Amino acid sequence: MRRSPLEQLSELSNMRSTAKVSAKTDTVSYADDDAIAAVQNDMAIERISAELAPVLLDGQPEVFGAGICRVSLNRFWHWAQRDINPSEFAEINNSLGGHRQPSERDIEISLNRIVEIVTPLLGECAADAELKRRLSIQMGGDDVFDVVPIILIAFSYIGYIKSGVNLGRELSAHEEPEALSYALEQMQFPSIETKKLWCQSFTSGIARPDFLAAAIAKLSYATTEDAIKKTGFGEFVDALLVNAQQQTEIIENQSGLFRDIDLTCRAIDRFHHIARGLQFHLDLSKSSAWNASLERLVKRGASSLSKKFSDILHDVSKVLRPAPKGVASVRLDPADVLQAYNGLYIMAATRPARESLAVNAVVDRVWKDVGTSLEAMVDRIFEHFKHTTGSDAFDVAQVDIVIKFCSIRFGAEYASILRRNKDNIVRRAGGS
Repeated sequence: MRRSPLEQLSELSNMRSTAKVSAKTDTVSYADDDAIAAVQNDMAIERISAELAPVLLDGQPEVFGAGICRVSLNRFWHWAQRDINPSEFAEINNSLGGHRQPSERDIEISLNRIVEIVTPLLGECAADAELKRRLSIQMGGDDVFDVVPIILIAFSYIGYIKSGVNLGRELSAHEEPEALSYALEQMQFPSIETKKLWCQSFTSGIARPDFLAAAIAKLSYATTEDAIKKTGFGEFVDALLVNAQQQTEIIENQSGLFRDIDLTCRAIDRFHHIARGLQFHLDLSKSSAWNASLERLVKRGASSLSKKFSDILHDVSKVLRPAPKGVASVRLDPADVLQAYNGLYIMAATRPARESLAVNAVVDRVWKDVGTSLEAMVDRIFEHFKHTTGSDAFDVAQVDIVIKFCSIRFGAEYASILRRNKDNIVRRAGGS
C-alpha cells in the first residue's frame, strides 16, 4: 500500500533518531573504553613505581646505575605504551592496573614480559645507529635511552631487588655490627648492574647508615675510594650517596603549608647520619668522586633549608602578637599556627645535623633569635593571662601555643614549668 507523504516523513524521522542514538551509544562506549585503558595505564605505572620505590629518584642519580630517575621511567613507559605492541601492553595494563590488587607473581610475569619485548630492540640498536637515534628521539632523549637497560634489569629482578629492603630492616632490628659485617662478606650478585640496584635497596632498609659506612671501612682494611672499590664494597658507598640524594629531594620537595613535616625531619636526620658516616669512617679526598657528590648534595640541602629558615621568626611572632585593641572577638588563624609549628619542628630537627648540612651559621642565628623572642613573648603573654584569668579564648589559645613552641625550642622541662604556671593562675582565679 502506498504510504502518504506524512507517513513517509514520520518513518524518516524515526530512522534518523535511531541512527543518532546508535552513534551516541557507540561514542560513549568508545569513550568509556579509552577512559578505562587510560586509568589502567596510570595505575600500572603507579604500581610499578611503588615496587621500585627504594631505587627511584626525582633527578638523575649521583652515581649512574645506582638508581632510576622517575622521569626516565615514566617516559620509557609512555613510549612502550605508544609504540610497542598495543594489544600486548593492554593485557599488561589490565593485569597491573585492573580492579584487583596484583600479586607479586603477577607483577613479575608482567614485567618480565616487557623485558622480553624490549630487549631485542636494544640488541638491534647495537648494530644499527639509525635505529638507536630514532628510538632515542621517541623515548625523549639519550638520557632516557641510556637508562633503559637499567630499567629492564630492575624489571627482571624486581623480587630480588625488593629483598634488599627486607634484609636491611632485619639486620637493623638486631643492631649487631658483627651480623651486618658478616652479611656484607657473604653477599653474591648475578651481575654488577644488579648489585648496584640491590645495594641501593638494601641501604634504604638500613636504619643507621653510619653503621653501614663503619662496616665497609672495617671490611675494606682501608678507607680510600680506590681501596674500597677494589675490595668490592664500592657499590654500597654509591648506594649511600644515592640514598642521601633521595633525602635531599625530600627536603627540597616538601614545601607549602601542608607539607609532611615528619617526613622532612626524618630526611634531615637520615641525611645527617649518612654524611657523618661517610665523613667520619671514610677517607674522602678532595679529588674523590664520592666527596664531590657529597658536597653537591650538602649544597643542595643547605640551600633548601636556608630558605625554610628565613620566615620562622616572623611566623612565630605573627601567632603570638597581642590581639588588636578594640576588637571584641579575635581568633588565631590555624594556617598561621601550623606554619609556625612547621618551621620550629624543621629548625629543631636540623640543629643536630647542622654541621653535616653546612648550615651552622643560619641555624645558630635563627635558633638564638627565636629563643630570645619566645622568652620575651612568654613574659608578656603570661602577664596578660593573669589579668584575663582564662576568660578570653584568644588568650587561652596563645598560652597553650606558646607553651608548645617552648617545648620545641627549650625542651619538655621548660614547657612543664609553664604549664604549672598556667594551672596556678587558673586555680587562683577559681577556674577549672
